[in-house]
Amino acid sequence: MQQEPKAGDDGFTLIELLIVIVILGVLSTVTVFAVRGITDQGQQNSCAAELTSLTKVEEQHYILHGSYAAEADLVSNEVVVAESSMYDVTLAADGTYTIAPATGSACTGTATGGGAVGGAATAVGPDRSVYTTPISSSAFGSFHGNPGSLQVTPDPNEPAEVVVFGRANGLLDWHDMLNGAQPGTQRVTFVNLNNASAASIASAIDQARNNGPTTVAYYPSDDPGGTDGATITQVWNNNPAPLHRSLVTLVAAPASGMTLTQLLNSIG
Repeated sequence: MQQEPKAGDDGFTLIELLIVIVILGVLSTVTVFAVRGITDQGQQNSCAAELTSLTKVEEQHYILHGSYAAEADLVSNEVVVAESSMYDVTLAADGTYTIAPATGSACTGTATGGGAVGGAATAVGPDRSVYTTPISSSAFGSFHGNPGSLQVTPDPNEPAEVVVFGRANGLLDWHDMLNGAQPGTQRVTFVNLNNASAASIASAIDQARNNGPTTVAYYPSDDPGGTDGATITQVWNNNPAPLHRSLVTLVAAPASGMTLTQLLNSIG
């Protein structure tokens, strides 16, 4: 006797299998493109962040050393730990730098900046650092073993000498001073405490004293722990003289208190 087939034993037809295969193929394709899109977006974000970081590093090198730099010099001067795998940084003869994608990098963005300082308005340093007045009388570089110091000599015939010690807040105040008006003193020097030693602090103060009446100004907000402030005070007190004006503590605008510009305006 012939056995009747049970319901449900027919299985899948060839058309049904093909439909399933096509659906799986479409789903896998959509997944691949979705993942690739997420990966590409992540790569673009990484490239943009690296480009921004290298631009800021160039400005930091300028503040510390008075010049922009190629990538190898950024590493040797310990502004960055290692060269970037995404971008190459090159320096032209005129002092301008170019940041371009490294060989084999998926990055596409570029950046340029830098150039010689003097005459025209130039952007350097942190906020409020775009000079609205010419700064050709400012020297950027090293002063008595203090890389990154800044110096302006408005009038060599004036007797007053001012030496300013600070870091970030001091630089903000310095830029504000030059954006307003250059002071009517013999010379004003900013010594960056990031690079200063006790010996170089003493050298800067003593040299200024040799030039005539001297005021030393200091930003406690730039000196966590007060170590540099103690050194500055000790050097100042070790050699009192009638011509030495004062040791002044300053705050950077827009905080309350005496700013560098106010100090210079008070010196007659």
